Amino acid sequence: MQQPTRLFDFPRYQLQNNPLELMMSMPNGGNRINYSTESFIEAVDRVGRGLIAMGLEVGEKVALISHNNRCEWNIMDHGIMSAGGINVPIYPTMTEADYEYILNHSESKYCAVSNQDLYDKVMSIKDKVPTLQGVFVFERASNGTHWSEITEAGSDAQQAELDNRMNSVKPEDLATIIYTSGTTGTPKGVMLSHQNIVQNILHSIPRIPP
Repeated sequence: MQQPTRLFDFPRYQLQNNPLELMMSMPNGGNRINYSTESFIEAVDRVGRGLIAMGLEVGEKVALISHNNRCEWNIMDHGIMSAGGINVPIYPTMTEADYEYILNHSESKYCAVSNQDLYDKVMSIKDKVPTLQGVFVFERASNGTHWSEITEAGSDAQQAELDNRMNSVKPEDLATIIYTSGTTGTPKGVMLSHQNIVQNILHSIPRIPP
């Protein structure tokens, strides 16, 4: 790979050129969760295969809502895009009415949240979002579906399809729809392509100290 052109290319470029034993880490009580470049990509592929097995089609949307920075968010983000989907990140502090509007406006098919509170918040309006087929939780919730069901849904049989989908994604394809906070009206969706964000990253590299 000469240079990343899609967002999910970055970890694969890193694996090829500068693989890290500790690429990403987060606290988990007394036991930190760590990912190397290789294990991160493996987790991303499991999500991509799982979403394909669950019926996610190219161009369909998956919403992500999290209170804090989490490895799972990044894994889901790359997994969604690898499968040809579009990530719809949503502020956790928005109201139920905003959730209902954004999930309907984006026609999100699935939603993953970080904890029980956000799960309950989304479930309170789920019946008002006809396209929303499933809601998953990163943490264990008393009545929620754990996100591991996504990673366990796929199998090696979906890897060829996942590879095909990644190969078919063009730099100009839509990667994410980021909604405004809606303080002056209904939230507005900003549509960003892979190329939009990749170019920002590449042009920022010279500004990063060695």
